[in-house]
Amino acid sequence: MGLAEAFAEAGISDLVIRQYNGTELIGDIKREVFLRPDTRFPQGLILPQWKVEDILRTKLRTFGIEVETGTELTSFGQDGDYIIKQRICQSFRKRPAYVCHKT
Repeated sequence: MGLAEAFAEAGISDLVIRQYNGTELIGDIKREVFLRPDTRFPQGLILPQWKVEDILRTKLRTFGIEVETGTELTSFGQDGDYIIKQRICQSFRKRPAYVCHKT
C-alpha cells in the first residue's frame, strides 16, 4: 500500500537507546549500531496515534473508502458481486442501516 514512506516521513526516527543499571545511566547506544542492509527502514519510529490514523484514512480515501466512527459492524455477508453490511450508529442509536458495496 505504500504506507511505510508516509509513516517514516511523519514520525521521529532519530532515537537513542539508553542503558541503565537500576537508576544509574550506563550509556547511550546510537541507532547506527543497529543498521541492517536488508531493510529500508531499520530504525525505530515514534508516531502519535492520531497521525497513524490520519495517514491510514488518507490512504483509504484514495480507494474511495471512508472510515466511519461511532458505528458498530453487527453483521456482513456476500451476495454475488456485493458485500452487504449491517451497522448501528452508536452516536445517535439509529436503527441498523444496510449498505451494499460492489466487490
